[in-house]
Amino acid sequence: MSLCLLAVNFVVYGPSLAFGFLVDSDDQAYIFRNPYLQDLTRQNLWAILSNLHYDTYNPLTLISYSLDYSFWKFDPYGYHLTQLLLHTLNACLAFVLLLNISIPPVAAVGIAMVYVVHPIHVESVVWVSERKNLLSTFFIFSALIFYVRNAVLANPEYAKALNNLGAILIDRKEYASAKDFIGRAQQADPSLSSVYKNLAVIADRTGKDVAKISAWKKKFDELEVSKAVPEKDCRLGAFRFQ
Repeated sequence: MSLCLLAVNFVVYGPSLAFGFLVDSDDQAYIFRNPYLQDLTRQNLWAILSNLHYDTYNPLTLISYSLDYSFWKFDPYGYHLTQLLLHTLNACLAFVLLLNISIPPVAAVGIAMVYVVHPIHVESVVWVSERKNLLSTFFIFSALIFYVRNAVLANPEYAKALNNLGAILIDRKEYASAKDFIGRAQQADPSLSSVYKNLAVIADRTGKDVAKISAWKKKFDELEVSKAVPEKDCRLGAFRFQ
């Protein structure tokens, strides 16, 4: 998937690799008048972290320019290449975030592709001085992924909520959607016993995965026995929510 996003990104923004710096712009301040660019010593690193640069505080942006300089000197090709790679990385993070919030993979791919080619990103990708936008997006997406995985998905009530939504959809005879929600509940918390009861109900009603019914019932019984207090039932037609 990342290679596909990279390929699309290079098709759209590849021509920018031949662009130079915008000398009469912020590139002058960030690149040519940057006193820390050519020598990222401990002293300069501390200066970057503790001072404003042309009335702005963008330490990670300045550090990234110094890293570019160590490889490319003043060749704009390398700086634009970093822009493209950062944009691709952000698209990959967007894709991962979408999967983590249970967006179907096909839809997540489509949204990530739209993210790559959307014209709102042109300035951020093509203009070297706007790297701060790419870097801030990287940390925003990373933080959201971390939050979803560790605050939302790790919450035991999350799996119960998904399972209960699935149970409601069983009652409405929307079995495909019900199975999707209950499957996600199973992924979030495999120890939630009522998940297996609901999966067995769906299989019995639809005639699909009938061979798995006995295994699901056995799993349900095992989990119920292992708990001091059994879960409240969540069967079709008699919902008593957890």
